[in-house]
Amino acid sequence: MKNFKDLDQGTQLADKKKRFLVLVDGNPRDLLSIGILLQKLDYNIYTSNSAEEAIQVSSVIVPALIITELTLPGMNGIDFLKHIKKDPRTRSIPVIILTDMNKPKIEDLCRREGCAAYFVKPFEPDTLYRAIQNATEPVPRQYIRLKTCMTMVIGEGIDKETVSSECITALSENGMYISTLNPLPVGTTVPVSITVENQNLRLEGIVLYSYTAGHGPLKQPGMGVKFINISSDMQNLLRTYITKQLMEDFPPRS
Repeated sequence: MKNFKDLDQGTQLADKKKRFLVLVDGNPRDLLSIGILLQKLDYNIYTSNSAEEAIQVSSVIVPALIITELTLPGMNGIDFLKHIKKDPRTRSIPVIILTDMNKPKIEDLCRREGCAAYFVKPFEPDTLYRAIQNATEPVPRQYIRLKTCMTMVIGEGIDKETVSSECITALSENGMYISTLNPLPVGTTVPVSITVENQNLRLEGIVLYSYTAGHGPLKQPGMGVKFINISSDMQNLLRTYITKQLMEDFPPRS
């Protein structure tokens, strides 16, 4: 999370690459917990409890997306949405409404004013993630990729030469990124074993992309693996685990 005084031209260039989002919520608890969730989803964010401050920030650096509550001190969320959509400098910014206000007439008004999506709290993180992806990415991802550090085993059997222990650094219900000094060639089919919620999952994957040391976007060796022939039960288990990890900082709602 950033302070307004830290925003400068250098930050602007970096934030655009990282999909800079502005989050506005008058509830300190929700502002903190949703902010942490967005950071776990690998977004760079600025948090504010007022529309006025968010407008000021958006005049310095144009965010890829604004997420706002409707109940705010000072200018309310609907007027904030109208302001964003009327200003030529900001009208193209997608706005997602994430609110406690479960009123169909209010939702209809927000949609007519141009919001990209409308969600009522509490919400599912994958639903919000897909909405953000659809609003900001030319090729949206459908599955959350959880940043993690999990030990896994590649290969099977008792032949130690064909088995290796590696680290998963990103996990989704559809696949994973494995950090390894010995990435396999693209197209390789490989058995993998990971432990989730005290259950050992034996899965099969195919290497979609592979980077040796010094190559790839992170300059770190590794490979992206997509799960194949995965059962719905295993996929649900992975989805539940990822959601649990993302929502662990959310306090219970009264």
